[in-house]
Amino acid sequence: MAKELSLHLTNTEREMERMILWMLASRLGQSIQGVTVAGMRALKPLIKNAILRCPEMAELQGGKLAGELGLWPSLQTLAPEMIAEAVAETVFLKPVKVVVVGSQLKGGMLLQIQPSDFGNVLGLDVASYKYFRRTKRRSEKIPWLRWLLTAGSSPVLLRYHLEAGQVSRSGKGVIMKRPGTWSVPSDSAGTIEDNFITRALDDAEMRNNILSILNRLWVRQLSAI
Repeated sequence: MAKELSLHLTNTEREMERMILWMLASRLGQSIQGVTVAGMRALKPLIKNAILRCPEMAELQGGKLAGELGLWPSLQTLAPEMIAEAVAETVFLKPVKVVVVGSQLKGGMLLQIQPSDFGNVLGLDVASYKYFRRTKRRSEKIPWLRWLLTAGSSPVLLRYHLEAGQVSRSGKGVIMKRPGTWSVPSDSAGTIEDNFITRALDDAEMRNNILSILNRLWVRQLSAI
């Protein structure tokens, strides 16, 4: 005759629930550590391509904007690549510890892209160039990228405008001294809060692509634990 087996639980139902939640928290924490490393590698090419594909970058590569800013051909090729690479290199995924709060789990990852002061791109060699002003017989620094990112449509050159079709380093035109002012074209102008970099990153398609990549990596990590 089979003997009856009895099981006596010394923990309350609430204590059992919290034990299970903390076990899940530990497993999720392990998976997050793996996702942060793989995620940064996977997101960098996505961010770089997003910057390179934005309209302003296309205009810098042989478009009218390159002429407006006075960029010579080699800079038109080099600057977009270096800017996009600099932004991509700022991608950082920080794990946030998973903890039990009440009957819920809280934690995850914090994604950081691009310092708000844009020092990483404004400090690049390609962010400015030297312009020799014959009237003053001296070279002056032209901070063209700072104008493009932060000046908006405010005048940045007084009594000058672009003379299209003139022979110049950019092949697009030359800035001539005339009555009036010059500013970055309104369709390309940016401010510290709203410029071609922020617009490329704060995009619905971009957010969906980032979430898709991280979700895929997370599922892979969970299945490997």
